[in-house]
This record gives sequence, structure tokens and C-alpha cells, in this order.
Amino acid sequence: MSIKIIAETINSHTAVVDQWLLDRLDVEYKKGSYSKRKNVDALALELTLLKAGKIKVLDKVEGESYQWRHDWALNLEYLIDLKRRPQWSHMVTLSDIGKFINSFEIGQLTHFVAYNQNIEHDYKIGDLLTFKFDGMIDVRNGIKLANRRGEYRLLTTELMDQI
Repeated sequence: MSIKIIAETINSHTAVVDQWLLDRLDVEYKKGSYSKRKNVDALALELTLLKAGKIKVLDKVEGESYQWRHDWALNLEYLIDLKRRPQWSHMVTLSDIGKFINSFEIGQLTHFVAYNQNIEHDYKIGDLLTFKFDGMIDVRNGIKLANRRGEYRLLTTELMDQI
């Protein structure tokens, strides 16, 4: 049932690009976690779902400055990291596997959820963003099944649970 709730939440969500979203993406980039500004655009789903009150997250881990270990806490059994799949690929990227493993071990991450969206970069005010659920997999299987590519791994969405 949870996979259906997750898929429905993503599939039914739309967001109109506004100044708030562009400013939030800039703030996230300035945190230094992303190598390129365009990579931060993948946060549009998470940020707009949170703003709309459609998802929540757990409190930040003690000693950390903000909650980064999961993007969505459906409940304690589904602590999700959202992974945007590029339109040109059937895979999502898992980078910094050590952080995923640590987050799993301390009970802050349980699943990866892949999705795609109609516009990936260069958002303009007034653009309508739409999203589509691609699949879900638990963290341990996702890491195990992903193909190593240097410092990161690629996980094909065909290996993920579908609705």
C-alpha cells in the first residue's frame, strides 16, 4: 500500500516555478553539497512537496545543522531518498554510498525512490513542473544491485519495485 501512496503523491504533484523555488535552489547550492548548480535542480520535487505540506521529514540528527539524511518520512518504515532519473537514461545515480549506509544504520534512511520530471534544468518563472514515479527499492538492495562507476553507482529503474 505504501508504494501506491508514494507513487500517487509524486504522480499527482505539479509545481509552478516561482521566485521562491529559484531562491531555495540557490540556497541549497550555497550549502556546498552539489558540484554544479544545475544538479540542485533535482530538488524541485522535494522542496515543492514540502512547501505544499504533502510530505514531512524527521527532525535533524543531533549535532547536524540540518536534515539531509532523507528527503521524505512517509512513516518510520519508509524514510525515502528521492532520486531524479534523467530523461535520457533508465538509471539513477547513487553517489557517496558511505553516507547512505550510515544513514541506514542510524535509522534515517530505508528506501530510494526514482522519479522523472518534464523539465530538468534552466527553470523559468511560470514553468509547470510535472513528475512521474519510476520505482522504489530498499537501501540495502539498491546499493547491492547498483553498478559501480568510479566514485558512484548507477541503479537501473528496472530493478526497482513498480506499482
